[in-house]
Amino acid sequence: MEEPQIEIVASGLSSDDAGHPFRLSSLETSLVQEALRLLIDTRTRALELTTEMCRRQRCAVPDVHDFHLPVTLDLLRRFGG
Repeated sequence: MEEPQIEIVASGLSSDDAGHPFRLSSLETSLVQEALRLLIDTRTRALELTTEMCRRQRCAVPDVHDFHLPVTLDLLRRFGG
């Protein structure tokens, strides 16, 4: 039985590769999803620790954009996570 393929159009590649779709197997897609979830968890924890430290030192508190959480969440959604 053939695995379903997900087509992704990648940007930010070289001009030869830009705009050409590439396919990920369901296993590869699930691995990317898991990696993104772990990245989100790690960055969320780093944001929490940094926020706590900044509050104790009475300095500016970072926000989610400082840890690129919205971008990472968007990537996870694009991969169906």
